[in-house]
Amino acid sequence: MKTITHKINKNQYLSQIEPFKSKGIPSNIILFKELPGCGATRCEIEFPRHSIIVEPNVPVIKGKKKQFGKLVCGIFEGVKTDHILEYLENDVEFKKLIVTPESFWKVKEAIEDSKFKLYADFFLLFDECEKIIQDVSYRSDISLPMEDFFQFQNKAFVSATPILPSDPRFVNNKFKIHTVQPTFKYAQHLQLICTNNIIYSIDRYIKQNPSDKYFIFFNSTDTIHEVIDKMKIMNESMIFCADKSRKKLIANDYKRTQVMTDISTFKKYNFFTSRFFSAVDINYELFKCDPTIILVTDVVSAEHSMLDPSTEAVQIQGRFRETEDNPITRKIIHIANIKPDYTSLSKSEVIEYLNECHTIYKAVHRFHSSATTPSAKDVLSQVLERIDYAKYLKKGTMERNFDMIDNLIFEEQVKGIYQSANRLKTAYQLCSHFLVDFQEEKYSFSDEDRKKATDKNTRLKSLYTIIGEGLKHLHDRQSKGHVSDFEYANEIANFQIDFPDQMAIINKYGIDNSYKVGFNIYQIKAILIKEQKKVDHFGMMTFIHQQLKVGKVYTSNKLTSILREGLTNNKIGFQNATLQYLRKNFAEISDPRDRVYMGKNENGKDIRGYKILRFLDKGLD
Repeated sequence: MKTITHKINKNQYLSQIEPFKSKGIPSNIILFKELPGCGATRCEIEFPRHSIIVEPNVPVIKGKKKQFGKLVCGIFEGVKTDHILEYLENDVEFKKLIVTPESFWKVKEAIEDSKFKLYADFFLLFDECEKIIQDVSYRSDISLPMEDFFQFQNKAFVSATPILPSDPRFVNNKFKIHTVQPTFKYAQHLQLICTNNIIYSIDRYIKQNPSDKYFIFFNSTDTIHEVIDKMKIMNESMIFCADKSRKKLIANDYKRTQVMTDISTFKKYNFFTSRFFSAVDINYELFKCDPTIILVTDVVSAEHSMLDPSTEAVQIQGRFRETEDNPITRKIIHIANIKPDYTSLSKSEVIEYLNECHTIYKAVHRFHSSATTPSAKDVLSQVLERIDYAKYLKKGTMERNFDMIDNLIFEEQVKGIYQSANRLKTAYQLCSHFLVDFQEEKYSFSDEDRKKATDKNTRLKSLYTIIGEGLKHLHDRQSKGHVSDFEYANEIANFQIDFPDQMAIINKYGIDNSYKVGFNIYQIKAILIKEQKKVDHFGMMTFIHQQLKVGKVYTSNKLTSILREGLTNNKIGFQNATLQYLRKNFAEISDPRDRVYMGKNENGKDIRGYKILRFLDKGLD
């Protein structure tokens, strides 16, 4: 495709430069606007023509509706076609329909019942167009408008971070690429922290870098909850996510006012899932500070939290909008772990793989078409339905689904980035939007350990082993000078917070003593029990010496009464008050077959007892 470049100055918007100022966004183009926030959507809304603007997520539509009021019609789940038809019939001169891909059918239905012609009267703008390719694997309906897209007389793709589609219809329709090139330096400083423990690194960064507000973009509500729980910041946190995740968090004791599906008032710690990674405007009036923006990727526990440096990272930092009166300085941090055992395919390998799959699928399809018996057709139908390759074809046809093909290429490319810290660093260095400051953090307790430790199926014995190995690794690193005393103390503190029950056992025995037995918690527990018995024995021995006298005779009832009192006073709950316990551990007493006569009771019966012959001078057996 031919490329045409336009220049834009600092603080200029798209609607202020040609040809956009006088002609609007041209038709049959992919507009690569380079910078988020240069006003492409606003340009289309304000340009005097009828428009349909497809936005990937609901929050951006609600934001535009709030900004432009009755001039626009926001369409998403819950908005009925009757409402759209009312808007089409009102006195707004130029109709602006802003819609999610999933609700595009409502626009079609409403326009069919109106005076307008869908393909002739409306300009179709697909905003943040890379989302079709990025999301289609788990959100198939995002590509539904593409079946209509090429039928529009006037149409365009737009994004600051487009992924060029392989769909041949773009070339067939003579699409061109229009780039909007800034005339000024626009790269932002980004601190890239590659770590083997995401939660520890987030906690450490925040403690070392105080800020009024933190904006944390992390596409995993489960790990967001872990971060909040570890840092004890629930009352200071807001989570912005999809409705399904909101319900899940509320069911886990989050207040309704803490979990939102739309941008609202911020707190100190603000977490965002992928619903808010692109298109949404976070205006200065809402945050009123130099934002600290933390991007998080946890490929160990949440593979779907992978962020592409050249698209998603760019979009996220672009959410925060400044004004001429209130310029901002963004502090951008990406905290990520890596997965060396990831396997990924190159673009050519993906294409080769899919071509081979297509050949096999066609062969099975031919067998199905030529089958002459119902049973043969039934079996082959089941085979076709179960072949995974079918998702790379348009439903019910042999025509390739290029969005799904591009999605696989994109996902394999991003997986390759997270195979090593160096690959991730290189990906950022190749992106014109960032100036990278790189560092690595290593902890003795890793994300892999955390994943195993928090698994509900992990047995207690396995948990003890995971914790013990982590502590031993930490102690070894300190002894070799690989971690400072401060870092060592900080990691020990993390163990104390994450595993209070297990660390209570280790603390009681002492870190250095525990190291000598390899932090074997079972062994430490046995040692502590034995030591406690020794302490208990000494207390009991002292009590026995105070209560009994050598040479004196006591009845069995008196002796057991004294033993019970001693056990109670020394808080020994595991021992019964028996003469055998007394004889074995504290005193030599007369033989039960030769008990000493003590007199008679009131009924005239003999009273006999045990004589204390001597105290035993020995430890606990």
